[in-house]
Amino acid sequence: MESSVSLLLRRLKNPSEGPLILEKLIDIALVAPMKTFNDLISIFGQLSKQLETPENKDLVQAAIKSQLLLAQRLAGDQSRYELYLGSLLNVFIDKGLAIQEYMSKQKKGHSTNIAGQLGTLLPVIAALLAHDDFNPHINCKQELVPLFRNTWLYCVLFDFISDSVWGQDWCDAIVVIGVKTPVLALESATNYLDADLENNTVLVRNLLDQDFTKLKSSLSLHLKNSEIRSLTFPQVAFLLAVYHIESIRSRMGNCAYILNYFANQGVASSNLLKYIEVIARQAINIYIAEAKSIAGVDIIEKNLVEQARQLLVLSCHRLRKVHIFATGFIDKLVESFPPLFCDKQLVEVLLELVQLVWKSCEAEYHDEYSPVYNFTSERVNITLNLPDAYGYRQDLLTQLCCLAKQWLSIAHQSSPLEIEGILKDYLADFDQDYNGESVHLGRSLALEIGRSLASRPGYAAMSHIPTSIDSSSVFIGDFANQCYYRGEISGYSAQVSDMDSHPSMNGRLDNSKTFIKDELDRIMELAKDRTAISPKDLYAALWRGANLLIASDKIDHDLVEAICWTPTTVFTSQSLKMATSIWTYLMVQRPDLEMKLMVEISNCWASVIRSRRGIFTQHLDVKNPFLTKMQYTPSDKDFRARSISQAFKIIKPHVIWVEFLTSRFEAIKYRNQALLSLFVRLLFDTFANRDKLCTHPMSRGCRFQLLLLGLNVLKHHHFDALSEYKFRLSLFQTSLSWFEHSPRWSISGNKSFTSAEFKTLVAFYQTLEEDVDLLETEAPLNKRRTRDEAIMQFATLRRLILLLLESEIGRFYTWNNPVPKQGDLVMQDLPNKVDKSMTEDRWRSTIRTAWDISPGVAIHMLARFNLPVIEKELQNLVLENPNAAIRVPEAAQFLLNAKLGPAHLSQLKYLLYWDPLPAISAAIYLRCNDQPHVLQYAVRALEHSPVDVVFFYVPQVVQALRHDELGYAEKYILSAAKISQLFAHQIIWNMKANMYKDEESLIPDSLKPVLDRIIERIVDSLSGEDQAFYEKEFKFFNEVTGISGKLKPYIKKSKFEKKQKIDEEMKLIKVETGVYLPSNPDGTVIDIDYSSGKPLQSHAKAPFMATFRIRKEKYDIADVDESEEIITPRYKDVWLSAIFKVGDDCRQDVLALQLIAVFKSIFTSVGLDLYLFPYRVVATAPGCGVIDVIPNSISRDMLGREKVNSLYDYFLTKYGGLDSVEFQKARNNFVQSVAAYSVISYLLQFKDRHNGNIMLDDEGHIVHIDFGFILDISPGGINFESAPFKLTTEMIQVMGGNAEVQQFKWFCDLCVKAYLASRPYAEQIIQLVSLMMESGLPCFKGETTLKKLRSRFQLDKTERVAAEFMVERIRESFENRRTVWYDSFQKATNGIPH
Repeated sequence: MESSVSLLLRRLKNPSEGPLILEKLIDIALVAPMKTFNDLISIFGQLSKQLETPENKDLVQAAIKSQLLLAQRLAGDQSRYELYLGSLLNVFIDKGLAIQEYMSKQKKGHSTNIAGQLGTLLPVIAALLAHDDFNPHINCKQELVPLFRNTWLYCVLFDFISDSVWGQDWCDAIVVIGVKTPVLALESATNYLDADLENNTVLVRNLLDQDFTKLKSSLSLHLKNSEIRSLTFPQVAFLLAVYHIESIRSRMGNCAYILNYFANQGVASSNLLKYIEVIARQAINIYIAEAKSIAGVDIIEKNLVEQARQLLVLSCHRLRKVHIFATGFIDKLVESFPPLFCDKQLVEVLLELVQLVWKSCEAEYHDEYSPVYNFTSERVNITLNLPDAYGYRQDLLTQLCCLAKQWLSIAHQSSPLEIEGILKDYLADFDQDYNGESVHLGRSLALEIGRSLASRPGYAAMSHIPTSIDSSSVFIGDFANQCYYRGEISGYSAQVSDMDSHPSMNGRLDNSKTFIKDELDRIMELAKDRTAISPKDLYAALWRGANLLIASDKIDHDLVEAICWTPTTVFTSQSLKMATSIWTYLMVQRPDLEMKLMVEISNCWASVIRSRRGIFTQHLDVKNPFLTKMQYTPSDKDFRARSISQAFKIIKPHVIWVEFLTSRFEAIKYRNQALLSLFVRLLFDTFANRDKLCTHPMSRGCRFQLLLLGLNVLKHHHFDALSEYKFRLSLFQTSLSWFEHSPRWSISGNKSFTSAEFKTLVAFYQTLEEDVDLLETEAPLNKRRTRDEAIMQFATLRRLILLLLESEIGRFYTWNNPVPKQGDLVMQDLPNKVDKSMTEDRWRSTIRTAWDISPGVAIHMLARFNLPVIEKELQNLVLENPNAAIRVPEAAQFLLNAKLGPAHLSQLKYLLYWDPLPAISAAIYLRCNDQPHVLQYAVRALEHSPVDVVFFYVPQVVQALRHDELGYAEKYILSAAKISQLFAHQIIWNMKANMYKDEESLIPDSLKPVLDRIIERIVDSLSGEDQAFYEKEFKFFNEVTGISGKLKPYIKKSKFEKKQKIDEEMKLIKVETGVYLPSNPDGTVIDIDYSSGKPLQSHAKAPFMATFRIRKEKYDIADVDESEEIITPRYKDVWLSAIFKVGDDCRQDVLALQLIAVFKSIFTSVGLDLYLFPYRVVATAPGCGVIDVIPNSISRDMLGREKVNSLYDYFLTKYGGLDSVEFQKARNNFVQSVAAYSVISYLLQFKDRHNGNIMLDDEGHIVHIDFGFILDISPGGINFESAPFKLTTEMIQVMGGNAEVQQFKWFCDLCVKAYLASRPYAEQIIQLVSLMMESGLPCFKGETTLKKLRSRFQLDKTERVAAEFMVERIRESFENRRTVWYDSFQKATNGIPH
């Protein structure tokens, strides 16, 4: 084909053959490959953009004709459409430039006929745009925008758009082009438009004054009363183009499109915005006038509805300006066409939009710090994209509700019956929400509007009637009838369907129950087999079964059981929502079924306890982060969201069930003692299984709601004395069982959930305060207790529970209101009556009471109140009776840390049976060489932890060898090395890194002989595959790191020569199966980028960077139920860069990143929306190490070198304008990462925080690197950076610019929550640091380092005081001058920009 095309092209110059050849080339272009097609349209363009002369006139005209034919015949290929359109627009612009130059030389005005040559291209462009499947004005490619703009500027300059002779010639073409023209401005976060127009190549040509005056007069005429004297020629031309395009579009039935200009950041930041607003108002007026002129035509009415639909969606736009104009346009349409909303489609769209905006407001209460931006209604196929500004969302909802009432009221005045019918239909015709959504504001509003529109003003004179007079009852009655008969038809259809599938029935409807029971049994069997169940099928079966029971004279016991057991076997929030609704419906309609139903419901509850589901699962019990595997990976928002979602999914069914039980109790508490007895049995069974109750924080509200129900049952049921005693004791013991564990922060970010939980805790406290022991008997309750003794016992227990509840409520309130006067829970006087009355004697008595009930409760009271008197009393109790506390790991420390006298030394024997502490705590006690029992306990605790958990603490385990006189630590290391080869490798590398005190390996550490011996024993113990793996891995790693040694002769040579040497050596490395980088033990190296070597700057050393392809095994946790996790392994290949350092001690970075990983695990364990990236650093030899490179990131220093003077401007440029969702997501990521690193920077005293040590990734997170100065070491030994952490003006600008904006308040909240979440783990963090004290790292200055670290946690303060302490640290850091001075110092001395 290419040779044929070339032959034809050579013959084009022949005047007689040229037109014919061009015609043939059209046929070729339509079937040619893309490259040939592009070449051909370029040939057409080269010919058609020439100015006509007598010599080329026929060829030019033939070329234009050929382009027209090609535009008409081209079909169905979007890529060719766009390519050809770009070519045509470029030809038009190039020809316009040529005409301008010609006219300038001829010194003639624009009236010359030569301009007509340009106009002949308009029909060609229009023919292409006329294709129905080509709509470049929708999601237009940015490169086409300036081409369209310049095309229209020429149309303005040459007057193609007016009623001149040109306009008449090409009117139809101009209309087609106008309809398909996109917004004439590029998306930009900066005010680029004005400058772009001033420098536009079309508009910089010489222009006669009279022509400018003419254009200005024309614009003035169109804009009316607008002040345009200050406008420049380019601005006038641009505005005229916009005016004519949007006028055309409005006349052709599209008045909504112009609102896209307000969504364009380039326009929004331009000085021309106010003129675009005037044009927009003109556009809607033109549209209305055009629509009125041909009113009654069916196509116009359809267009009117479609425009109103588009405007309704735009009225919920993320930008306020678009919202304002869209609602204004709708107001004008409603004013001109009052019955506009007498259209079912429009009313549905309006009410669904109300629901979507409501969901966007509700999202704040579901997860405040992780905004959801997209909200979809499948019913009307609309997705809203809203900003993270919750205030704007709330304003939008308020206005939309008001406007909906207003617009429907106007339509109602025209067609009352039509509107009422549409509203009834909307309420009746919807798919059941099987997700248990409790509020549908669209339906609520429809009901409210229906009621309000049904008012009867004629009765207004009857003022003595104490309620409003309306016909809302008629509206509701009609709606009910509509639903009833619709249901009748639906039921009939379902029955016919059943008969079709079971011909033997032949219409015997009496067997309906059988089919419904069979369906319920089928669903129950599926649930038992853990097979997915259609909520729609369950919903239909339950309701049909319920209505059959109501319609039957007799009680069908099997059907009652099926209606109770099926949804509780399915046990999802949807199934319980359906079930509780249907159970209530049945009890109201058939009171005689109430007892049978409640008996079955009680049996179902007992079954759920036995099967350990819902709040009785221990699958969700939250573990201490130090008992889980710590990982060097970035924070994973999706994992956090899935974890919370899975917990909610498991617990929510019980929450719904308990709400039902509470409601039923309130309904029957005064009328049916037999039913109350059922409640007693159900609750007794629950309390008896308190050891099975889930301890996850999200289960707290449900647990205390049950306990509150128990207190109310005690108040209203007539117990005999012994039953009351047993029930109350069981209830109190269940209350205390929550406090047998360490205090837990709320995990869910769902504010509505936590608000309900808070109210439950307060209600339980208040009800417990009012609780009275009756115990109506004079006889002893049992062999050990009289009535008075029992009353005294309950008073003591009640006081203890109230004390613990005060602590729980106070902690809960502080967590959910971290910054005073900023939270959303209602401010009130928190209960603290018991706490205020406590004296030292009372504390001692209370601790002993708690110990007698449960040592776990007593031990964990220290974490709640942290008073010396509590610690001392617990010490005495543990020493007196250690056997009572051996199942409480935290209690072991009272033995381990005590200075035992001869009388108590024998108590250490209990450590042999004590539940183990976390591995890091156990490692501390490996130093107790004078206490064999302690050493044995420490080793047992280490061995109890999986090796992959202890793996994280390799540096600390190695340091424990310094005091390992009896060899317990060595024995553990050798044992663990046999279990895990990865552990063996890592501990060998760490031991090698600790053999010398200096980087040059000249001064041996006192530990070196021990380390040499252990390494030798580990290596000698290897055999078979393990030995082969060891040799293969260390050979590979030595080959890679050996490159540094070979680079040393090249240190003073150029970077190019160094790189050549690295690449040369890298090509010699062979990747064997299974080898890995020390910094990535979780993945294997499968390839090397042999050209990726990069020498790094160093005066006397030879560090370099290289890139490897790593295969990692990842696990997706799918739907998790109460009993198991479904884990699916998958593999992911990634390219990862690593730095190989020589001559630099990396061990301090290892410690810092280890601590960052710890904090990341802590934050994840409480579900905090925070981001940390503990990239991995491994010290492999003295002064040697491997450092992972943070992917897709750049340092703030490098941004400065690229002339980025402001992070805020960088965010605008990279992510779009302030109102774009991309910007808001990046800003949210920035807030979450700055908050996390700020708290850690303060606690660990990160210094040297100049811009070279702060990275910014592609998603907007900041990541701190280079931890040469932490804890008690500062650059130059001077604590120049005295601010708690770095919080500069540019950081604050990204977060909103001041302390009052929503994003900065989020930052403060998250900082305080991060600080509060860290404090319970302060001792383990200090233990991790203390084990490294003798490592020789420069960050340690003796015991004062640990004292200062402990003081920064403020462990002697309450949560509220600690929260205020952190708020004060934020205030200190806010634009702190010392931070600015340090950045200035770094710029002056090291050239690091800021």
